[in-house]
Amino acid sequence: MLEQEDYGENGTIKITDYTKAFTIAKVVEETLELKPEAEEQHVILKEEKNIIDAPLGMTYETLNKLLNCSQTPKYHSITESSDVERTQSLNLVTDTSAPVATGDTVTVGTKIWTFSVRGDVDGDAQLTVNDIGVAKMHYIGVTALTGVYLEAIENDDLEGISVNDIGRLKLAFIKKIDDLYSDLVNEDE
Repeated sequence: MLEQEDYGENGTIKITDYTKAFTIAKVVEETLELKPEAEEQHVILKEEKNIIDAPLGMTYETLNKLLNCSQTPKYHSITESSDVERTQSLNLVTDTSAPVATGDTVTVGTKIWTFSVRGDVDGDAQLTVNDIGVAKMHYIGVTALTGVYLEAIENDDLEGISVNDIGRLKLAFIKKIDDLYSDLVNEDE
């Protein structure tokens, strides 16, 4: 606290300066990286899109072990209401043994990453006939998927959605391939 008296022409002026206490917060860089073993698990970080590509069946618990974060990650899952308007909301994940679904998010500080689960086109954390139907509807132009839902269909090295992508979804669904990252299963085994 600073107090000063100044005797000017018009009398006495008292100047009082009360300095306020403040705390300087340490700025922590918000980083999210994958550990080396994530590649073996088919987890891919697409930094330019803020997307994490994950395989079907991966749980939050497993994913948490593969992430290297500067801050504790917070996971949110999308739930869709059953009302006519079909509104969606994000809910904090409390059951880490649950599988990650397309559209779910992880927040590190203020940075948000969205999950794209390969094969889970409709966001229910499973590969079902519905996912194949939604992919076909997009392919023929009846519906238009965007973002992580579009990423969930792409299963080959070609640009955009191809008939190969839909074929691989079908093969994975009928268990002719183990997962969307593998080659055809040998039927002699």
